[in-house]
Amino acid sequence: MPPPGYPAGPGQGNAQAGSGFQQALIWAALGAAAAWVLSDPEVRDKLIKQAMKLYGELVVGIEEMKEKVSDMKAEVDAGFTRNSAG
Repeated sequence: MPPPGYPAGPGQGNAQAGSGFQQALIWAALGAAAAWVLSDPEVRDKLIKQAMKLYGELVVGIEEMKEKVSDMKAEVDAGFTRNSAG
């Protein structure tokens, strides 16, 4: 970009306009790729199975984390009870 007060050279005009067009092209390409992939039933079924597997693993991980937090909380409470009684 030229210093203030100097005219913009070739290719140094409004960079935002080109950026918006590039983003539109990227989104259009992503949409076309998604439509192409999802139009194949076999690929779509594999993606759905993988998504369900990932979701199941995520739920199990969250439940394990909740259990660990509950265990830690019980240990802290037991420690406070022991310290205040003694």
